[in-house]
Order: sequence, then structure tokens, then C-alpha cells
Amino acid sequence: MNIHFILHSPIYTSKLITWIQSISIEENVFIEIASFRRIYIHEAEQKKQYSFFQAKRYLRQTNIDRAFYHYLSPQMVLLMKGIKVPKSVWLVWGADFYDLVQHRKQYLSTTNQSFHKASFFADYVARKHTIPFINTLSGIAANQGDFNEIQQKLKPPVKHFSLNSLFPIELASSTLPTTNAKILIGNSDDVYNNHLEGIQYLNNIETKLSCIIPLSGVKNNYIDRLKSASRKSHHDFQFIEEFIDKDAFTKLMEEISVVLFPHYRQQGMGTLIPLIMNGRRIILSKKNPLYDLFLDWGIMINSLEGFDFNHILKPLSSTVQTQNAEALNKALNSDLISQQWKSILEVS
Repeated sequence: MNIHFILHSPIYTSKLITWIQSISIEENVFIEIASFRRIYIHEAEQKKQYSFFQAKRYLRQTNIDRAFYHYLSPQMVLLMKGIKVPKSVWLVWGADFYDLVQHRKQYLSTTNQSFHKASFFADYVARKHTIPFINTLSGIAANQGDFNEIQQKLKPPVKHFSLNSLFPIELASSTLPTTNAKILIGNSDDVYNNHLEGIQYLNNIETKLSCIIPLSGVKNNYIDRLKSASRKSHHDFQFIEEFIDKDAFTKLMEEISVVLFPHYRQQGMGTLIPLIMNGRRIILSKKNPLYDLFLDWGIMINSLEGFDFNHILKPLSSTVQTQNAEALNKALNSDLISQQWKSILEVS
């Protein structure tokens, strides 16, 4: 039996379960982690809620051949503590590695350093449990950019399984007609988006720009800092402070002509893919692992550090748009992604 631990996500959980079931002929049980108190086990087309200790008891009584960790969370590590599994693979979502406390602060820009907050519980679990747990795995499935970061920071003695994306291009992209010329700054409410640095770069441009910043769920002191910075700027800023569903977010993305991600860490790949496919200009920091990854795939993107922002609204040429779409299709085509997944799920 294969056990899949999946972090609860309104966007990815059901989509990921459906995708795995479509490519795997093995018996698969899915354990959806919402919190320590709310754990859902999907088995034989049924979904039941368990407490942490009930789920732990279930795992101890189950004959597990392989375990897969889709976003490695503290709950997953503690649930499996003391339970032996012949083969186990961590499928990196990005945030699960970058949230390991020992390395978080380095992904904040200078202007955001004051927002770094250490958590005693997260620190303890990472040092005492998560990092030692990673060293016992059979392998790590990740794109090359994330795996390079993991090797540099943690040096785990495990095999690398290539996984360019969780989903093939057919499931990861959508058609986005351009209805406006707005700039997307950051991907979420996470302070590691380094929104303030993005605003500072745009302040060097005389042309008045319209910008969108997604911020639902962020703490008030960070919103206050961003709004204060926006009031001092001559550009227009639209802050998305409430959670919006996928359809509303897709509609919002139609207004975007330029993506400005000041992140120093991989983040927002699911947002970038449809925007690249639809010919948008992408500006990333060279510190972001996605920068080198996209260049290796043959995608033309701009660097935050070297871009002439006076040309920010200049559209990409049709040649570059076609080149980017073809390169992304090659890296994320269905046959390749399916084969990468099967290599992971059939680990022996």
C-alpha cells in the first residue's frame, strides 16, 4: 500500500489526489493534514476525520510499502515518528523547505528583516525531528532549482527524483487574454514575497503604473507598512486583502501584463506558468532558484537586479512569447511529467 500525506489546500488537495489516482495502479491511501486536530483519511472512496492520535494508531496498524510526503509538514513528521517504511519520498512544494527555520531569514530582503519572527515550536521540530527525518528518506522529488537549494543548505544523502512540476501543462495553465496593463507584485501575503523591495524598484520610474498586490491573511502590521509605502509612491496600488477563489483569481490575472516577483526563494510557480504561457513579461530576482531554472528551460525572463524599469510596460516580442510557450510546453508536457511521477511512485 502507498500512503500519501498531503497538506490541506483548497486549491491543490483534491486536484493532486485525482492526478495521482489517474497515473497510479497501486493501492493508494491519502492522509490530508488540516491541523493536528483535523486529519482526514481518504480510503476506498471514503473520507473520515481523525485526531492526531487516532491517525497515528491507524498508521501503526497499516502495512505501508511506500510513503510520499506532498509538502513536508511537522504533523507528517511527528505522525510517522517511530514507524518504519521500506521506501519514502518527499515531494517538495517549495514552502515546506523554505519554511525550515534555520534558513528562513536569508530569504527576506533588507527592508523586510524586521518581520522575521521565530517560532519556538517550529524551531524545535525542525532541528529535532524534520531535518533528521529528511536524512532517512529514500529520495527527494523536486525541480532542479529547489533540489540545488536543499543540497546546498541541508546536504541530505538521498536520491534526487526530477519533478519539473506537480502537474503537466494541460492542468497547470489556462488562457488569459490581456484586458489591462497592470503589474503583479508578489504572489501572496507571505512577507517572503519582499513586496517592499518591489515598490522601491518601481518608485524609480516616472510613468504612473497600476499595481496589484495579493495580501489575504497577512498580519495588520505588515499591511500597514505596505500601505504606508504605497501612499509615498506616485503609483496606484490595489491590495487584495480577502481570499478569492480560483475563478476570481484567474479573472484578476487577465489584468496583468507584467509579473514582478522580488522573492529570494521559489514561490508562486503555479501563478507564473499560465502567465508565461500567455506571453507576460516576468521579472525575478537572480537569487530566486526559479530564475536559473527557467533560463535552463529556455524561457526568456528578466532579472530584478539588471532590468531597465523604464521599459517595464514594453510587451515581449511575438518571437519571445512563442519561444517561452514552446520551452514551457517542452519542460511540462504530459508525457514527461507523467513519467517523472511514475518513477517516483514506483520507487524500489
